[in-house]
Amino acid sequence: MRASLFAALAALVLTTPAGATTLTQSTLEWKVVAAGDIASCDSSGAAETSALVQSLAPDAVLTLGDNAYPDGAFSDFRDCYQPTWGAFRTKTFPAPGNHDYHTAGAKAYFDYFGPRARGRFYGFNLGPWHVVSLNSEIPHGYGSRQVRWLRHNLAGDSRRCEVLYWHRPRWSGGAHGSDAGMSALWRAAYGHGVELVLAGHDHNYQRFYKLDAYGRSDRRYGVRQIVAGTGGKSLYDTGPPMPRRAAASSSTHGVVELTLRAGGYDLRFVPVAGSSWTDVLDGRTCHGPPR
Repeated sequence: MRASLFAALAALVLTTPAGATTLTQSTLEWKVVAAGDIASCDSSGAAETSALVQSLAPDAVLTLGDNAYPDGAFSDFRDCYQPTWGAFRTKTFPAPGNHDYHTAGAKAYFDYFGPRARGRFYGFNLGPWHVVSLNSEIPHGYGSRQVRWLRHNLAGDSRRCEVLYWHRPRWSGGAHGSDAGMSALWRAAYGHGVELVLAGHDHNYQRFYKLDAYGRSDRRYGVRQIVAGTGGKSLYDTGPPMPRRAAASSSTHGVVELTLRAGGYDLRFVPVAGSSWTDVLDGRTCHGPPR
């Protein structure tokens, strides 16, 4: 019964072939929104952020894990995610989180997103940008298949601008804190000149300065990390100030909006209706790999 219901939903909303890896359009800019820690039936947050996403009308939606609470079960996706963020499933490129894996093998997550999940990690292109969804819930240490795949994928990409996203942040001042287990993916990102890393897990917003492979300031070639666990689940405190961190707030749900263009991007945190806190970076340029 569950499989047939998922198949029916997929037939209604999944229109992009699994093998399609490049999305093109006539405009020179792509608008992308991203957030993690999204849908819970005991909170109105996902309804509020989904209304926000609807108003922003993005070209693509990135989820940063913990899509459906509490357990990433079939009923969680059906009852909590589908009525809210399910409206954007035809343009969503997901990543899984630890709550999605409360269901063995994240089966409901993979059944729900189907071809959109494209295996446990994957890459695609949005115009002049290369985008990679990674999986912090399976092996991702040095020598792991995922890290080897990422290095190969980035080495084979000729685009100057690249963004990666996954669930557990390498750097964070929130309740979960910085995850040293993400070091291999972070160092691969720095070595290949990745511009942005997006993460969730801590239910707040945090923007970090551009950092090198070891978390030191690197204004020229550093990777900028954004934590956006603000998709709808209850919010966490951001913790005390951090030297690496440029901005932080746990005052509102919301989404990160990226405007991607050839050679650069704009970034802003957009709060839900009734909130005013925001964070803006305009006119940023892509730097390419360190020399």
